[in-house]
Amino acid sequence: MLRWCWGEVEAVCGVAMTSVPMIPLASGGDIKNAVIKAAAAAAAEPGPDHAKKISQQHFETAMEDVIAARSIMQQSVFKDRVAPAEDPVLILQSAAGRLWIVTAVSLGLGFAALIAAGIALWVSLGN
Repeated sequence: MLRWCWGEVEAVCGVAMTSVPMIPLASGGDIKNAVIKAAAAAAAEPGPDHAKKISQQHFETAMEDVIAARSIMQQSVFKDRVAPAEDPVLILQSAAGRLWIVTAVSLGLGFAALIAAGIALWVSLGN
């Protein structure tokens, strides 16, 4: 697969890729990124556009950048912190306990509202 990809790069860029080191475990995205970085580096060099060419040095530098970027992407701030797995039964028991409290409070408030509405009705009809 890598040889096929590099063969495509040779056809498009006109650079012999036999002496360019392979990226270990490179994906198609890594190769694409390296080719784009190499082309951008070659295009950024001074001089007329028709004289610019992608050299092996461009590819080597681009591959080093891709490998460095991949290692940065694999880092994690939370790598050392592993959240302990909680027991689902304990979570459900805790939620059931809170559900009873919420239900009791809701019923109490509903009953208080009913009494207040009854008093308001009695006062308004009495006058």
